[in-house]
Amino acid sequence: MIRARLTPEQVAKFIKESRNADKPRKIADGNNLYLVTRRGHGFWVLQFRDGDTIRSKGLGSAADVTPRAARQAREAFMVARRDGIQLRPKKARVRRTDVTFGDVVLGFKDRRDLDDLPGYIATHSHDWKGGADGLEAKAYRVTLTDNEFARLPLHTIDANAVSKALDPWKGEHRRTAEKIRGRIERVLDYATAAELRSGDNPATIKLQRHLGLKAADKHVHYAALPADDVPDLMGELDDLGSATCKALQFTILTAARSGEVIGATWGEINLVDKIWTVSADRMKEGKEHTVPLTAEAIAVLGKRGAPNAPLFANKRGKPLHDHAMQERLKTLRTGCTVHGFRSVASGFWAKREVSKELRDLCLAHSVGGKTFQAYNRDELIDLRRPIMEMWAEFATGKALAPLLLAPPIAATIEN
Repeated sequence: MIRARLTPEQVAKFIKESRNADKPRKIADGNNLYLVTRRGHGFWVLQFRDGDTIRSKGLGSAADVTPRAARQAREAFMVARRDGIQLRPKKARVRRTDVTFGDVVLGFKDRRDLDDLPGYIATHSHDWKGGADGLEAKAYRVTLTDNEFARLPLHTIDANAVSKALDPWKGEHRRTAEKIRGRIERVLDYATAAELRSGDNPATIKLQRHLGLKAADKHVHYAALPADDVPDLMGELDDLGSATCKALQFTILTAARSGEVIGATWGEINLVDKIWTVSADRMKEGKEHTVPLTAEAIAVLGKRGAPNAPLFANKRGKPLHDHAMQERLKTLRTGCTVHGFRSVASGFWAKREVSKELRDLCLAHSVGGKTFQAYNRDELIDLRRPIMEMWAEFATGKALAPLLLAPPIAATIEN
């Protein structure tokens, strides 16, 4: 008689506890039946002796198979073996020819033969900012699904296929090409480990270098508007008055990254202390960041909304799409980038002899000096507030433009 040990509640508990576990955990149910958990997933495995060999038999995902059903499946399997039905070695998954690259990225919800195998995003997103709904997961979906390369069967993907997929970014967007190449390499490694393909990985950096993928620059060059042109642009944005224009004004005044502004909600704004607190999941450094708000930045915000409402919403009340500000800027100043305004602000402060440490703090860069690390958060805000006010007054035309003999059109700054 099979002795029941695990309850459905215990199974759910063990699976939840495994969300951040890299190594699988095997939990005994009794009579050689085990629950195996890893990264928020669980499946049933029966171990049995076949001559001198210990074999394993998968009995399905714990998401679909209850402990009771798993025990019944175990009993049925063992009865069948005793009745003389020979166990055939499991065919390697690499023999399948209909599994596409996109399947591996997103998973196999509609494939019963592979329903015990989660996709790459589901398996790895626990370690990413924002999880399966964060920017990293979104980047995988945007670049590696719903395109010609994603529809290629795994067994047809070679180095040339990968190279062709990277062609659109090999020129001016080499950093993007390198990021996508890395994603393809990691997904193919995952497919190999899951026995969905075999052989060497055709997306390795060494192999793709031979096929024309050039190394990306160590620094990103963001086209920036000359500093003394910023007040005119701010005036034009004020006249237009759309949500996208206001978001761009706010981005310029706070010297923030566009993703930090796009994802901002009213719950992050403290109008009493005049502080904007950016959550860690939107920050490059992965740490919460506070921004002292100037009167000019607060004026752009308008009427306060609900705590979870976007700071800048479209006509449907939803957050602006990721490239909304850049697309609007292109119509007003061809060749300039939103990110370039961070460089303009940094240059403005440098010409007024603001220390590099304080400039980096305003830009949310990592600051290594022990002196600045010793300050508490309130003191840092007090140090940064007059610097931000200086920039806001200049950007809105309340102060004289800096003396620039040759205003740079392209500025270099660490992203």
